Amino acid sequence: MIHVERTIYRGKVDVPKSRRSRRPIPPTETTRLLLAQWLDLLQDRTSGAWLFPSEASTTPLSYSNVYRRQIQPALAKVGLGTVNFQVLRRTWVTEFSEAERDPNVRAQLAGHSVDVHENEYRQAQPAVLKRAMKKLDKRLQ
Repeated sequence: MIHVERTIYRGKVDVPKSRRSRRPIPPTETTRLLLAQWLDLLQDRTSGAWLFPSEASTTPLSYSNVYRRQIQPALAKVGLGTVNFQVLRRTWVTEFSEAERDPNVRAQLAGHSVDVHENEYRQAQPAVLKRAMKKLDKRLQ
């Protein structure tokens, strides 16, 4: 399990903003293997060091720097230059809703209430929207 116990926002380490944000997350097998490989690369790190350090190794990695320097250029190359973390999070929530039907499970893993999860983050897939319109068309005939 990965335990979310702290947050870093603009370089400031703090506790998560809500009770739901502080949670265990079972990693997928792929994530577990990638994390194990990452930990092997960090073997020489000192106790208490950052899991994802900056280039200086004394401070945590800045997500905005990673996004600006690495993620956004890669997204721009494939025509997705306007994608940001919020879009990525909403996409994850939407895709996860196809894999897990229980809204309580989905909300817990995302760190939301069910209401926020369902009404703010989850988006219907285009195929689902088309299927709904076909059902309406059939009903009206």
